[in-house]
Amino acid sequence: MKHLCYIWVVLLLVICNAAAQQPISVRVDQLIKFPQRFNDKLVSITGYYDVEHHGAYLCVDKKSGERSESRVHLDFDHSPISVESVSRVPHGYVVATGIFQYRDMTTRIASDGSRVIPAGFGWMNTANKQLTRITAFRRLAGQKP
Repeated sequence: MKHLCYIWVVLLLVICNAAAQQPISVRVDQLIKFPQRFNDKLVSITGYYDVEHHGAYLCVDKKSGERSESRVHLDFDHSPISVESVSRVPHGYVVATGIFQYRDMTTRIASDGSRVIPAGFGWMNTANKQLTRITAFRRLAGQKP
């Protein structure tokens, strides 16, 4: 009987762990509007992928990518995906899975009166949202979500 109880506990733990590893499906516009809701969670993001000289990012569409506050920085440096596989994905709509992170970049005043600007992500730590530990990155079939 003890042995059977042990098997059930192990099975329950395996099932709970598998359920905990399922990413939350989310669009970029949801991350832009409600970043705290998804902070430090495994997500599968659908968005427009583009690259500029300061890094790769996801946004709602090509036009919205012109505004940095409407972007999610893609941190491929801390992800197991190879540079070669990322470079094969053309700019356009993609699905990316990884850990979403958000930082409040509000400037604060320290007790000595100096301004404190929190460090963010990406180039010069200026992005307030990023996807890191990216495990999947692929072009979206049909090109429009």
